[in-house]
This record gives sequence, C-alpha cells and structure tokens, in this order.
Amino acid sequence: MAIIRTEESARNYLRQFLHNYLSSSGLNPEMQYFTIKLLHGKGKIYNEAEDHFNWSEFSFYIGQFIGHEKNLVNQIGFAAGVELLLLASDIIDDLADGDRKGDIHKYWDNQKPLYFLMLC
Repeated sequence: MAIIRTEESARNYLRQFLHNYLSSSGLNPEMQYFTIKLLHGKGKIYNEAEDHFNWSEFSFYIGQFIGHEKNLVNQIGFAAGVELLLLASDIIDDLADGDRKGDIHKYWDNQKPLYFLMLC
C-alpha cells in the first residue's frame, strides 16, 4: 500500500482500514453499526464536522517519523488499533461514570449499554 504523505490520505486509509476490519471482524451487525456510529463522534476518525485532531492519525505520523515500522499496512493497522482502543476507553468511561451525555447514550437507551458490555 503506497500512501501519499498528506493528512487527507492517511485519514482516508485509516477509515478504509477500519471499515474493512469491522466488516470482516465477525462482530454481530448491530455492534458493527454501533461502532461505526461512535467513530463519527467528536475527535474520532469519521467525524466530518470540522478539521480535527485524532489519536489514530497522530500515532500513524509518529510511527512514520520514528521509522519504527517500515510496512505502511502495519502502520495503518496499529493506528486503527489506537482509534479502537480510545473508543473502547471512552465507552467504558461513559458507562462507569453513568454519564448520560456521552455518545453511547445518544444511540442506545438506558438498558442497551449493559447489553453492549456483555457483547464485548
């Protein structure tokens, strides 16, 4: 995979990788949909509302900068893993705090976040 080293192309490759990964992950379709929906939130990779910072792009560029991983497919995979790890920590934080303003509660009523935890 050749990547033109611009912000837009890295973001697009990360989005494509995440979409392909989730589609072939074996997660139930409801979980796939919900995960993609949450990845559209503020500061997440699919958010189009504004030009924003996200940790997956940051980790991708740091990986390129330090030259730790020469394989660009692996760099994209690691960066996508960072995005999913941070999404999971946001979800756990919302559930643990009982934060009713978090993204998880925008899409599911009061009972379904517990169901979500059981599926993870």
